[in-house]
Amino acid sequence: MRTGYLVDTDWIIDHLSGVTAVTTRLTELRPAANEVFIPSSKIYVAASLPPSDPQRPVIERFVADYEKRYGRKPATFAGNGYDSVMMLVAAIRSAGADREKIREALEGLRGYVGVTALYTYSSTDHFGAYEESVVMLQVRGGVSSLPGNSAGWPPSVHGARP
Repeated sequence: MRTGYLVDTDWIIDHLSGVTAVTTRLTELRPAANEVFIPSSKIYVAASLPPSDPQRPVIERFVADYEKRYGRKPATFAGNGYDSVMMLVAAIRSAGADREKIREALEGLRGYVGVTALYTYSSTDHFGAYEESVVMLQVRGGVSSLPGNSAGWPPSVHGARP
């Protein structure tokens, strides 16, 4: 268990990363998926992100810690789980054990920089992820990467954020 956390983050990451079996199967299918475009979080292309991207250092730290602990790269699902737990921990630290105050703290979360997204929540927006958090990846030669930056690329995946 990592000290300083309210929860055992190692246990959570270990159990949520079981879904990496999905990623493994996709890897086996890569030749058939050549030249395919897929929407994704930035976790698979962190090193290709510009240094100004606020998620880059967060993703790089998470991936390095994950690889050190588990000996493999994380799937985006591990980042989803990690972000969820860390936002909940932040809300509990701020609000205490009162359920209503925890909900209010989560709904008051603004500009949280996570592994899988930048998040802002409200009482009417429980999705929270910014459109800019999703990138389009192109599979070429069995490798996922960011495609070229032609005009209007990448296309919008979600509706615009307020």
